[in-house]
Amino acid sequence: MVKIVKFSHDRNAAFDQSCDALRDVIDAFVDQPELDVWYEYFENRYALPKDVIRQQTKKYLEGLYDYEKSIFSEKLFLKKSPLMLIRHIGFLLFAFFASRKSVKTIDTYDLIIEWVASDVELLRFSKLINLFGKENVLVSTVNPAIGSDCKMLYRPSCKFYDRGKVAHAFYQEIIHGLKLHLGLSIKLKVDLIPVVSHIINQYLYYSSLFEHNRSKFCIQERHYQTSAIKNFLFREYGGKFSTSIQKNIHPLGSCGFYYDSDVLFSLGKKTTERAFRYGARIKQVVPVGSMFMEYHWFNSNDNSKIFKPKYDVVYIGQNIGHSHMNPYASFKDDYYETFRWLADFSTKNPHLKIGIKHHQNNKIDEKEKEIIKDSHVERIDQKVDSYKVIFQSKCALTFGSTMGYELFAHDLPVLFLDPGKRNPFLPESECLNLYHYRVCNYQDFNDRLGEVLFGKPLEGEERINKDNLCMQSNRVSETIFSWFSLKGI
Repeated sequence: MVKIVKFSHDRNAAFDQSCDALRDVIDAFVDQPELDVWYEYFENRYALPKDVIRQQTKKYLEGLYDYEKSIFSEKLFLKKSPLMLIRHIGFLLFAFFASRKSVKTIDTYDLIIEWVASDVELLRFSKLINLFGKENVLVSTVNPAIGSDCKMLYRPSCKFYDRGKVAHAFYQEIIHGLKLHLGLSIKLKVDLIPVVSHIINQYLYYSSLFEHNRSKFCIQERHYQTSAIKNFLFREYGGKFSTSIQKNIHPLGSCGFYYDSDVLFSLGKKTTERAFRYGARIKQVVPVGSMFMEYHWFNSNDNSKIFKPKYDVVYIGQNIGHSHMNPYASFKDDYYETFRWLADFSTKNPHLKIGIKHHQNNKIDEKEKEIIKDSHVERIDQKVDSYKVIFQSKCALTFGSTMGYELFAHDLPVLFLDPGKRNPFLPESECLNLYHYRVCNYQDFNDRLGEVLFGKPLEGEERINKDNLCMQSNRVSETIFSWFSLKGI
């Protein structure tokens, strides 16, 4: 018996080893033979294959792990079973009363853009939509406030499901499922009810969506929220390829496990290698570059201008307020150490103009402000476009921003800051040949930043294949569209 709820990673150990241990315990729990009857239940009652349920279960379990507290969510504790059972039945009842009668109409498209969360996310797909033709694209959204002249389908969780499918699920759970789920929970000493709710919700959501909206291709922006159930059901209803774009750097820990996609349109040639180490099921990786950079920089009016440098150095900040952004004991110390380096460097070089640029959604970080308050470092207005600011600098610094890969690949010198050689956003190996741009202590930081600012090439620069980090991103949508075209639009 695998005691998954007893797992707790050592926050003082090497974090890649902790992630390996977490993967191993999840894999062992999900693959144990005692659960075979459970997988047969979903296969027989919902026509969902065993391998799909295994992958979805792994993804869901990893999402319940709290890296900061080093413990799984109480949802999995057996003592929570009565409460989770009530919530499960409540979910099914709510879904039934919020459902719609089955309809026989089927709409067909060439592309479904799935799970769009905001207006700006939809705008990032605008070029691809125009290439397909707006009449050939359906946008599925969880946000009713999004406005567009595209065909929009509002799909909130737990609402507007096919009533027949919800009634079927309710019957199966009451008559057959609950006894099985509770019996296995007691046997394995893990509450399986929240996992069941997740699986059935995924089944109801995507079967209701794809039964009446058919498409050759499906794409989503957040590669770390892909779904094995979605991909299976999309193909069951006639879809050819379920795809995703790589939104950001693949980190160790949260958001790094169990991706599932027929095709992942990646940033670069080697930016997905870690994904397979942590359980990804990706049939094909197609390097295309950054859709973020394409929209926010290459589609803007500013990029055609020749800028005079306004800054010598710009530090690309990030929001570390989430619990998953504190995965091991020294993480925040390492992060704030990079600002100490920056403050010390600016104090010793007061003639240099140095700034910190956070993205627009960043929350004010009082500790960061305290570290730089007596230095010459400027906090740049975060409402200003990040690409514009950084392309007006001589050099960029980053602890974990995806922009580091994007900018480096587009010929702006970037130093990747890695105090203690523990940074979870950077690869453990040197497969990307970042060694000479990866600085691990202040002396190294001071020396290499000085060399970059004086225009000196760093040792080993010629060995770096920038396409491994990020492809040229001025034609990302055309590249994706061309791939779809070859597959038979």
